[in-house]
Amino acid sequence: MERFKWTPEPRPKFLVNGQIAGTADLPHAIQNRAFLYGDGFFESVRICYGKPQLVPFHWNRIQSSLRAHKMDASGWNLFHFELALHELCDANGIDEGGRIRLTFFRDGGGRYTPNTDKLCWIGEAEKLPHCEFVLNEQGLAVDVFPEMKKLQDPLANFKNISASIYVQAGLWAKEQALEDALLKNTGNHIIESTTSNLFLVSNGVLTHPVWTEDL
Repeated sequence: MERFKWTPEPRPKFLVNGQIAGTADLPHAIQNRAFLYGDGFFESVRICYGKPQLVPFHWNRIQSSLRAHKMDASGWNLFHFELALHELCDANGIDEGGRIRLTFFRDGGGRYTPNTDKLCWIGEAEKLPHCEFVLNEQGLAVDVFPEMKKLQDPLANFKNISASIYVQAGLWAKEQALEDALLKNTGNHIIESTTSNLFLVSNGVLTHPVWTEDL
C-alpha cells in the first residue's frame, strides 16, 4: 500500500518595513491608519524573469508620494529598497513573471490628525502567467464612466489607498458588460481607465493626459 504523502502549501512571505515577514507579523488591520482613514498610497512593480523592473523610477515616484502625503521617509535608501524587493521575490519563489504591490501608510494612532508622520510599508508578491508584457491585439470594450469624476487636487496624481471612484467605475463597467471604464476629472477631461494609463498616437505624436489638457 502506497504511503500517503502530504506536501504543505508554501505560505506567502511579505515585506514589513523592508524585512521579510510571515502572515502573523503583518500589522493588524483594525489598528492602522490605512484601514481607518485611507491615509496612504500604493505602488505596483512588475517582475520579469524573477527581477523587479524599473526600480529607480518606482523609487522616485514613491519619494514624491511620501512628500505629498507628508510622511517621514528618513532612514532608507534606494539600495536597501531594491534589495528588499529582490528578497521578497526569492522568498516567494518567483523566478519568472510576477507583480509586487507596495502599500505605504502613516504609522501610529490619532484620528484625522495623526500622532506621528512615521512611515510603515508592506510588500506582497504574486506570480503572473506571463514573464513579459503581452500586447492585447483584440482590444477592449470600454466606455466613459458617467457617475463620478476624479478631483483635481495635490494628491490626485498619486495612487492613493482611497480609491472609491475606481471601484465604482469597475462595478459600473461590469454592469454594462464592458471590460473597462474610462475616468474623467472635474475638468471634464478623460484621464485614465480603471486599470491602465492612456496614450494616444496621432500623426506620429504620442500624447498622454498628464502632458496636455486637450485630450
